Amino acid sequence: MKKITWLGAFFLGGTLLATTLATPVVADTNANAGPGTANTNLSGNTEVSADRPVFTALPAQSASAKSTAQFTVEAGQLALVAVPDLNFGAANPATIVNGGSQKLVDNTVGKGSSKDQSAFDDNNAGKLIVSDMRGTGKGWSLSISMNPQFTTVASTETSTLKGLSLTLEAEGSNSFFGSNKPLNLKGTDISDTPTPVVSTNDDNSGVGDTTFNLNAEDSASLKFPSATNSSFTANAAYQSNVTWTLGATP
Repeated sequence: MKKITWLGAFFLGGTLLATTLATPVVADTNANAGPGTANTNLSGNTEVSADRPVFTALPAQSASAKSTAQFTVEAGQLALVAVPDLNFGAANPATIVNGGSQKLVDNTVGKGSSKDQSAFDDNNAGKLIVSDMRGTGKGWSLSISMNPQFTTVASTETSTLKGLSLTLEAEGSNSFFGSNKPLNLKGTDISDTPTPVVSTNDDNSGVGDTTFNLNAEDSASLKFPSATNSSFTANAAYQSNVTWTLGATP
């Protein structure tokens, strides 16, 4: 490759003006630096870059040059994107009085003592989604608590069932690793004390959007205590708040 300085060669009014051709110089072949320098690049004699040589493609060579591509990254966040509603269907009276468990039916709940009263962040698709776009590679943890008292407002007097607890289990995948690096969510006897159900570390396992589907029958169950609740309101929907707490690993 040659660096050639052109000072002009053309006819004007039938007169051939003087033409000067600088002595060709071999361009810099350093692959990291490129052929140009701070004082010499491929720009011709233009308003932008006057009096600088042009890298010209010769018959046996090609002309090359290097420019710079650049972008900046916005500040990312660790965010709790979605939390699900949990509907455990219709419980048998014997389960209320004697104790037992009730598996998840679906994720659709109606307005009641919790829904649209103190809980507004839910979804009926069973999606639990954590988004980690911080770009730090550090981990996060998710804890869950549930008010053990379920209340109905279907009658003139409020009815409350006490001592209930929640069990959750699901496998999550994220947008970075897909299903190749699953995260396991598991919590037993979740009550009013926050219970850690899933955590990640600095192996990047929680990077991107991690989605847990809490919509299958075995993904959630409600436990009723024995010898605790002797009265109830029939055909009434009882509700309680579930609190999902996301935190960054120090």
